[in-house]
Amino acid sequence: MINKHYDNWLDCELATTVVDSLPDKEGYWLSLADTVFYPEKGGMKKDKGWINGYEVMDLKEENGVVYHLIKENLTGAVRLKVDEKDRKIRAMIHTGQHLMCGIINKKYHAATIAFFNDDNEAGAEMAFDKLDEATIKAIQDDCNFYIEEDLPVIIKYPTKEEAAHFVLDEKLQHEELRAIVIGDIDYNMCSCIHIPSLRFLKGFIITRFEKTTRGFKIFFLCGDQLLHTAKKYYEQLKAISHQLAAPFWESEKALEHLNSEYLSLKKSNEQLSDQILSDLAVSLVQSGDHVLVKEFADLKPKQLTKLASMITKENHKIVIFVTHNEGRMHLLMAKHKDVRSDLTSVFNELKHAYHIKGGGNPFVLQGGLDDNPEIMDKLRIIKDKL
Repeated sequence: MINKHYDNWLDCELATTVVDSLPDKEGYWLSLADTVFYPEKGGMKKDKGWINGYEVMDLKEENGVVYHLIKENLTGAVRLKVDEKDRKIRAMIHTGQHLMCGIINKKYHAATIAFFNDDNEAGAEMAFDKLDEATIKAIQDDCNFYIEEDLPVIIKYPTKEEAAHFVLDEKLQHEELRAIVIGDIDYNMCSCIHIPSLRFLKGFIITRFEKTTRGFKIFFLCGDQLLHTAKKYYEQLKAISHQLAAPFWESEKALEHLNSEYLSLKKSNEQLSDQILSDLAVSLVQSGDHVLVKEFADLKPKQLTKLASMITKENHKIVIFVTHNEGRMHLLMAKHKDVRSDLTSVFNELKHAYHIKGGGNPFVLQGGLDDNPEIMDKLRIIKDKL
């Protein structure tokens, strides 16, 4: 039997009695003589709230009975209280899904595949073959038009004969039918909780869309979720503008200026780094060694690769470099193209002995490993053999 409490989205409190209590590792599953709590089904998330002040940690429905999970075992008379703020947001979201999907079903003949929602955004997966920004904007404009029209959201309990004019027979295989009707946009069998009219949605913004294997997911914000998100974005942008020391409306320009300065500094830093590496390369080459073994404490792997290239590109040298970064080591071995020494065999031997993850080609090989001070002694022995 359909729970008529779900017809009123603000029906959030109820005095009732405990019928049964089933122990669980998390607490107790209570079945009640009556309930205002909505379990997760029909694409709508479950209610939050309390029974006698104890948090309802979970809800489930089995054979038409709703079970409420709480920490304490209760008997007799109890008082239920649904989190009204959360209920309102979810009812707005679900009605918003009906509105958007109804428009898409009717205007674009794309079927609804699934609903989804969380604390940040909601949406529906729709069976579009293709979708573009222009269509998304048109859908959004249509949703806001009907919100301004303030169409009522009507709950009906039709006969199968009445409902058969609007939905497929496969949706009529229930003893009792409950339909949600929004003007001539949407007529659907649905047991979920809805707002009484579209004005409660306040506004509708489609935030993004993405391709799936079945169609497209369309993400949106509406109602209180839209207002809360807008406030959150505003506070974040206000904080950013404060950090930029610029008026709110000039944040974008200030950010562009800051980014330009960053790119300029980054380029200067790269040029300085290259000059330091070049000077270091000259110094190492002038040492006269055929095989250069060197340990560094502050070079990044990319810098190590660049330094090795500076040396081996013009000099008949072999380089074996190690650098340390956050408890890890990076080993690089490289040689001039005319040097005949087999670095691959040497590297593979080290790779097996020290569990190095990496590889390369006959001229450059590199990989990472856990910090191991013993490897430097091993590399000095290898140097004498190359």
